[in-house]
Amino acid sequence: MTETIARSIESEGPIPPQALDAERAVLAAMLLEHEAVGRAVEQIDASAFYRVAHQKIFDGIVALYNARNERADLITLSEELRRRGELEAVGGMTGLTQILEYATTTANLDQHVRIIREKAVLRRLIRASGRSSRSASPAPRRPPTSWIGPSSASSRSPTTACARASCP
Repeated sequence: MTETIARSIESEGPIPPQALDAERAVLAAMLLEHEAVGRAVEQIDASAFYRVAHQKIFDGIVALYNARNERADLITLSEELRRRGELEAVGGMTGLTQILEYATTTANLDQHVRIIREKAVLRRLIRASGRSSRSASPAPRRPPTSWIGPSSASSRSPTTACARASCP
């Protein structure tokens, strides 16, 4: 499955907090049990998922659940994603089938949702602190437009030279 993630490829630094296995387990549980969709939707939305593909799959399952009260499975979900033009963006049928490899039970759904939610909160805090840090930084200082060269500095006292050159 294509690793389409919520951060840009050009971004530097460590990978933001995420729990891809928990994301896959929640999506698989939503495909296994119709009631799991309602339980998940009460606690998270698509933006809590780190991978963009997982966000799209979540939205597709929820659309089936809300709009038509349809049970999501591989066929209905793939048709919904195809209708939206997003099937290939999530890895096609192969990508959806891989999600089902994480399907074991819905018993731990609430714990997996909690993990996803916590990681999403951490990512938001990191983004907010980055914005706060950037906005708190002073504007870059520009060097003085005229520098006093060595020949002119030698003919003046150090105090006068520094005064004209804005020395500290």
